Amino acid sequence: MKGGSLAAGPDWAISDRRGIQRVFDPADAVEKSRASKLRRGEDVADFLHARWLMRHLIQQRRPQMETPVLQSYDDARPELPRAPDVALSWSKSGPVAAAALSGGGIVGIDIERVIARDTGAVLTMTASGTEAAAVASAGNETAQLAAFYRLWTAKEAVLKCRGEGLRGGAKSVEIPLAFIHGRADTITIHDRGVSLALSVIDAGPDAVCTLAFSAQK
Repeated sequence: MKGGSLAAGPDWAISDRRGIQRVFDPADAVEKSRASKLRRGEDVADFLHARWLMRHLIQQRRPQMETPVLQSYDDARPELPRAPDVALSWSKSGPVAAAALSGGGIVGIDIERVIARDTGAVLTMTASGTEAAAVASAGNETAQLAAFYRLWTAKEAVLKCRGEGLRGGAKSVEIPLAFIHGRADTITIHDRGVSLALSVIDAGPDAVCTLAFSAQK
């Protein structure tokens, strides 16, 4: 596990559960119920690991807080009922998870494992023509895949800031070409009247992680 803080921005953490020698148990009845609906043991472990990472980050930064209760809904901003001033977000992609925490404003984080795939169909549904062309022009297959995941994680992070998730419409989020091509790892965009900072977080060679945040709510 590794983590850090962005200048004037959120704290973050990234973890791969395969490197952690522990069992991840549900923290409350809601987690237990949601985990019970997952069929594969690995899916259960991934689900619980991501939520464990979020709680771990909260307790690191706010040690005075009791075991945090994570309140989350589909496609909505998660909340800490005991600390409504805190903005938080977490994400998982298989055994890899990321979490972010801010003392105010809004925050969204997304992590994706880099897996070779045909990106055409996904781009048709989620990207503008300009964004799709940017991925296609990124270079060889490896470079195109990297550009695709930078675009995808950035859109996901922004949608999480909105509190809408994918239902908010990935095409409605515009990501600058410099960010997609990797010429800028930190950039500011304006989304629905809110100024958002986008930052790529180093998740190692096998994953891409993007963090979006703003002091505005």
